[in-house]
Amino acid sequence: MVRQLQVRGVLSVPVRLADQPVGTLNVYATQPRAWSPAEVQALGAFAVVTAELVRTAVELAGREVEVAQLRQALASRVWIEQAKGMVAATGGVTLDQAFQQLRRRARASSRKLAEVAQEVIQEVQRERVAAKAMDDARVRAAEARAREAEQALQAAQTGLARRSAAQDRSQDVLDARERAADQRNHLADQRDRAADDRNHVADARERAADVRDRVADARDRAADKRDRDRAAVERHRASEAQDGPADDPE
Repeated sequence: MVRQLQVRGVLSVPVRLADQPVGTLNVYATQPRAWSPAEVQALGAFAVVTAELVRTAVELAGREVEVAQLRQALASRVWIEQAKGMVAATGGVTLDQAFQQLRRRARASSRKLAEVAQEVIQEVQRERVAAKAMDDARVRAAEARAREAEQALQAAQTGLARRSAAQDRSQDVLDARERAADQRNHLADQRDRAADDRNHVADARERAADVRDRVADARDRAADKRDRDRAAVERHRASEAQDGPADDPE
């Protein structure tokens, strides 16, 4: 491998952290050569700088680990606090009682409290999602029932309008029939009054005829009386005439 890379010279110095070697800083040459003390010293100075860079990187990595741990702890604390609130709200207990329930559950399952808290939150969230889905289904069902009721109401209103129109037409027919009946009754009343008038005229005529008959009867009786009186007078005269010559002294 060295032959393929055409490496003909190497200088290597240790890189130390806390006086412990953690690696080496290496330089290479493509031609065989002897390294001077100045080059060795310069590479050693670079190794010191490299060590400082490595130390800084290690410290930064440690701090990042600490930050990550702090973030994890904060996240765990957030999970725990959220789980406490959810357990207290759903179970109707205090926050301390909710925390004790979480601890007992973690101990019973040999798990971390934050893990149990996260599980509780996920369970509550799933329940909420299921409840929301159920509520959405109920809302959709209610909306469907409302639409059906609205359609039924519209159909009922349409039927009512049709029945009202039919009733109006029937009422118009009845009114027309009543008007026709009133007209017939009025005509019948007129005919009855005319018949009554004719009857009154006939009665008057009959009364006049009766009067005329009575007058004629009276005239006849008077004529008969005159005739009887005239006949009586004539008989009397005749009788006197017969009696006259017999009584005459001559």
